[in-house]
Amino acid sequence: MGGVDTTDARLYTYLSERRTMKWTHKLVFNLIGRCVLNAYIIYKEHTSQRPIKDRHQFTVECVESLMGNYHPGKTPRKRRRAAAEREEGAGNEEMNIQPPDHDYQAAPPTCTLVRIGDGKRRQCMHRVHQTRKKTVWECSSCKVTLCPECFLPYHRVINIIQ
Repeated sequence: MGGVDTTDARLYTYLSERRTMKWTHKLVFNLIGRCVLNAYIIYKEHTSQRPIKDRHQFTVECVESLMGNYHPGKTPRKRRRAAAEREEGAGNEEMNIQPPDHDYQAAPPTCTLVRIGDGKRRQCMHRVHQTRKKTVWECSSCKVTLCPECFLPYHRVINIIQ
């Protein structure tokens, strides 16, 4: 008896926890750290190899052996369209939104949803979104920036007011 448990002190020599980590990550990394520490203690007691590796070198070798030949590939990135392609197709696209089969008032026949010419995203002007919603579409005749979901409801409200 009379011994002092120094496991926690030894465990936090190489601190792997951060305040910003989720609790699940903290738990997993804590368990992995404890496993590596226990493996190092067993290694020190039972190895006949001299000189004995320090804990950092032992941990690095454990990680390398667990990784094996695994090399994460590059994450595929979305290819940006060339400027010529953006300019070419910027104003040509048009969306025809059909009203549902209910007896709602449809949008005026002159109104169609057209892609914004400069390609920049602007805020949807129909104020039903809980957060800011950006879109690249606008009404061709009203020149109001609207997302496709808000096109008909916005014009329904405008028609009722007029």
